[in-house]
Formats: sequence, structure tokens, C-alpha cells
Amino acid sequence: MTKDTSGIDKAREVVDKLKAEKAAEKVVKVVKKEPMVEETTKAVATVEVNGIQVASEVAEFYKKNLTLGADNLSVESLPALKVVESNSKGELANGTRPNIGYFYFTKTKEQFETVDIAVMSISRGYYVENLDTEKKPKFQQILSGMILENMEPFIMYISGARCGNFFEFMKSMSAETKLTMVPMMALRITLGTTEYTHPKGEAHYIDFKIARDAENRLELLTDIGALEAIKSGIDSIERGVEAMITATAIDKNTGELLRDKVEVQYADTVIEAFDTEPEPEMPKGSDIIDRSGADIADDVPF
Repeated sequence: MTKDTSGIDKAREVVDKLKAEKAAEKVVKVVKKEPMVEETTKAVATVEVNGIQVASEVAEFYKKNLTLGADNLSVESLPALKVVESNSKGELANGTRPNIGYFYFTKTKEQFETVDIAVMSISRGYYVENLDTEKKPKFQQILSGMILENMEPFIMYISGARCGNFFEFMKSMSAETKLTMVPMMALRITLGTTEYTHPKGEAHYIDFKIARDAENRLELLTDIGALEAIKSGIDSIERGVEAMITATAIDKNTGELLRDKVEVQYADTVIEAFDTEPEPEMPKGSDIIDRSGADIADDVPF
């Protein structure tokens, strides 16, 4: 089946255009011998959003895209942003091993101690097989976003002990978007890690921080080109992620692939089975937080 990557391609075209424009701005200007003519600067209308002044077109963008990407997310073809653990595989572009506790970006093979991102979408929760066959199925979600340093899209798998911080982050982000009337893609999010100990050694939680300035105001993305680039890739990302979840999600009680259950219902009963694919229950207690160290395994190899 051919994957729809038009949204991602469009996003990359916009990013390439932005990079070209920035490069052009760095060209040294040649001063002519003729008297310089003072140009009239075009006034740009601004409005206040969350205590800061932004261009009116940016404010309008926030308004129109307030809920975009907030329903769900994921895509199989996108590169992953992963936390490096002691059992992680892969290497940096220079052939050396990435630092434990850093973030590793699979596409460029670079690492970040902390990384600023924009959140594009968050998937629904679902259960997958645990790499440790003696353990019950694992609950996970997928976060997709854009690395702001290089405007590269990524996906990140969240499961095990990392779910706690992630759930708190989602609550905070939901509250901020409702309070400020700004879409989540416009928030600057800083990712970091905190080490913790489990029976098998050490691993790392992911820390999610909504960036704020010295006056405690949200640090918003105000470049309309960057915002459009992020927006343009959301639809295809969500379709891809949902397809991946459909292909891998299992029943947490039986371990059976949900897609197989739906196919059986379709064959034996009625076509409505396709419209009522089982949703995984919201996880509780030990269903989410597994501190045994199994969650540090490489779900997506470097």
C-alpha cells in the first residue's frame, strides 16, 4: 500500500523555503555610491496573546488551529526521538556511541542533552506485546512533534515508567491551551531526562517542560512560516500513526491482535464490526507504571 506523505513533503518544502530565506538575509549588502534612499518601513499590526505581542496573522493562526492535532497521532515512516539507555543500540554520525540519558534522533544520528520541540499530535492509548514475554501487555502512546532546532519531524514512544510524567504533561498542556486560547503546536516544549533506579539497573524518565520566559509567560512560537510547516504535516502523521496502531494493538487480556478480532466479527456477523473496533481501557496503576526496567528496552531499534 502506498503511504500518503503529501503532508510531510509539503512541510519539508515550507521548511526548505524558510531556510533559504534565512540564508538570503545573511548576504552582505553592497553600499552604493549614490545617496541612500530611506525606505518606509511597513507597519505590522500586532495583538497581545498571553502577555506578549504577536503579529495579527499569527494570532489568527492560533485561533483557527486551536484544537488541531490534539485528538491523536503517529507515523511509521517518521524517524524516532529516543532516550539512550545502557542497552540502546546505534551510533552517532561520527561513529561514536551516544551518551546515556541523552536524546538520540535516528534520522540525523545526532544527540541532544535537552531538546526543544513543538507537539504536533498525541495518539490514543493502546496495548502492545511486551518484549519480556513473561510480563503482561504494555500500555503505550505515541507523541509526534517537530524538533525546533532543525525543523525535523519525529515520533516518540511513551510507555512504562515514563507514562506518569507524560500524563501530567498532557494535563498541563490541556489547561494552558484552554486558558490562553493558543494551539498546542505553538507552545515551546523542552524535553530532558531524570535518572532513576530499578531492580535491573538505571533508566531515565522523560521530563516535559512548557517553556516560559523570565516573567513566567509562555514562550510561544510566533514565526508564521514555522507554524504553517508544523500544521501542514499533522494530517498525514495522524493517519500514519493510526494505521500503525491498528496493525499492532492487542487485547490486553488475551494478547490477540485487535485487527484480527475485528476481521473475525466481520466475517461471522455484520459489517458494523469495522465501525466498532475495541478501544483499549484507560490504564490503571500497574498497567501503566512498570518500574522493573522492562520499559527501557528498545521498542524501536536505532
